[in-house]
Amino acid sequence: MLISGLCVVSIAMAILIAASVSSRTIPAMAYVSVASVAVLLVGIGIGPMLCLSAYPSEVTTQVTRPNAMWMGGVSFWITGSVQMLVIPYSLSAWGGYAYFPFLLSVLFVVRTDILLFIYYNVVVVVPRKPCTKTFSCETGKMN
Repeated sequence: MLISGLCVVSIAMAILIAASVSSRTIPAMAYVSVASVAVLLVGIGIGPMLCLSAYPSEVTTQVTRPNAMWMGGVSFWITGSVQMLVIPYSLSAWGGYAYFPFLLSVLFVVRTDILLFIYYNVVVVVPRKPCTKTFSCETGKMN
């Protein structure tokens, strides 16, 4: 879900950049940018937003889970606040290209997630079944 949501986010950001840059010459591109923002929010809801609650609860114990959830929420709100403070100034300075650093960071995270998925699901060898009375290690078959 995370990788698919981030892929939707990256496609929507690329469309948003193209629509924002060309909206001065083609007035109808403003509608495309609004639609791409809607798709961007759907992609965020599919992928990264689910990680705020699901990921800390999967990798922590019950004792440390409240602290992990708290840190996840705080980091989410801090990064969101910084983005909301920086975006108006970067939009006035760079125009539609202000979304480009965000697109690069999303693509970096997608690449990293895909590589980690491949490493842990393809490269790491799954250990063999233990030898028991019903499974023979020599033949690899059930007795």
